[in-house]
Amino acid sequence: MKVYGAEQTRAFCFCTDGAEGTVKVLESDVSDQQVYHIGNSDEITIDTLTRTIGAVMGYSGSYENAPTYPGSVSRRCPDITKAGAELGYAPKVSLEEGIRKTVAWYRAFFDSGSPITTGGFKPPEALMYRKDI
Repeated sequence: MKVYGAEQTRAFCFCTDGAEGTVKVLESDVSDQQVYHIGNSDEITIDTLTRTIGAVMGYSGSYENAPTYPGSVSRRCPDITKAGAELGYAPKVSLEEGIRKTVAWYRAFFDSGSPITTGGFKPPEALMYRKDI
């Protein structure tokens, strides 16, 4: 398993937490004309994310660090302090719980026989040598 950008960090937010935070902003009397970062401030490496997903899925193969996509940033993590203080926002779903729920959803989707309607993504190696980028 190639891990693209293994040392980059990200903070992941489960969809229900993101939706709840967005609704809090929309329904709040203090949020008019304000900017809020909704998400999760628990920052992890892409390597940790990949290995956590692998563990949940029962993957027992090897992992190989690989270069990331051209132009990819090394870190993304929202500061949700303002949303917490002014709106009472706090994410509830842990990373591992969110991964377990997501894996369960995908397994049910594939087991249902529903068609896949997209072609996926191209690995960074396919993009790195293009002259038009």
